[in-house]
Amino acid sequence: MTIAVGCIIIAVIGYVISVFGFALIHTYEKYSWIATFIILCVLIGEVAPQVDPSIPGLDYGLSFSGSFLSFLAINFSSAS
Repeated sequence: MTIAVGCIIIAVIGYVISVFGFALIHTYEKYSWIATFIILCVLIGEVAPQVDPSIPGLDYGLSFSGSFLSFLAINFSSAS
């Protein structure tokens, strides 16, 4: 594909989004999670046999719980 074809494709996509606005983007976002979920399940299924579940030096005490909850809080605060 040449640069001219790529520029035309980007221009057409930009024009369609500017004409139909956020409705098109929100419709895409509403259903795009399905393909992402399927790809993630396939990835987990392919990688799972090679993963070593024993992590050296991992404790299961209060520090582990605190670290995990902090990690979740960071993920949820950045998602919103």
